[in-house]
Amino acid sequence: GGVRFRGALMLGGLESLDAETAAVLADYDEGPLFLDGLTELSPEVARALKKFKGGPRSYASFGNCLSLAGLETLSPEAAEELAAFPGEALFLGVRELPEVSFRRLMKFRRRLYLPRLARIPAEAAESMADYRGPGLSILGLTTLSTEEARLLAGLGNRWNGRLPNVKNLSPETAAVLAGFKVENKVANKVVRLELDAANLSDEALAEVSLFPGILLLRGLTADTLSDGKLAALAEFNGAALGLGGVAVLPPELAEQIATTFATKF
Repeated sequence: GGVRFRGALMLGGLESLDAETAAVLADYDEGPLFLDGLTELSPEVARALKKFKGGPRSYASFGNCLSLAGLETLSPEAAEELAAFPGEALFLGVRELPEVSFRRLMKFRRRLYLPRLARIPAEAAESMADYRGPGLSILGLTTLSTEEARLLAGLGNRWNGRLPNVKNLSPETAAVLAGFKVENKVANKVVRLELDAANLSDEALAEVSLFPGILLLRGLTADTLSDGKLAALAEFNGAALGLGGVAVLPPELAEQIATTFATKF
């Protein structure tokens, strides 16, 4: 009953890997390769894995995807090798990255997933502007400066707009995120912005509510949807609004919400 990937080779129990074995695995050509048990990666192993062939893309997954979800560290040398991986997607589970490693990963030209990275290295934020792949995802960020928000928003459709773990956005940072938009000349794509709103001030929420696309706000509950927050949300006039944390809706609050958004959609 779990997630299945056509042709995938899943070796999650493998805790160590040498370059010779990695070169053999790189010849696998039926589907994506999951090496999620590895906690470290030598430059030699990374050099072998960047030649991974993978299989054809399916409706369920990228065929030429390399997953290293268990990585705890990544040296600059290994990061440089992985950045040259010509496959469709790279999934890395590191929680922290050295500045140089982060900079080198931003040279990657395919989809890059960093779901556990908690912060962007202090002096490397501007390197995000170098990313030219089709999709950057950094779901694990817990903090975000105004400058980092500006750089992410500046990626346009190269960033997926998801920041579900960032706490306490300042009004200034929220205003930058509200300006996030996708430039798409092929299709009229509606952009999404996902945030944790549990600790957002009314001022920051008012800024975010100016976002023109699909706004998904986690963490707001029936108990925390105060009059001030409802007043801030009343400014929303985007494509759609999601309040995923509201599990119980008392009649009084339902009436307030209905009144607030009666003419919005």
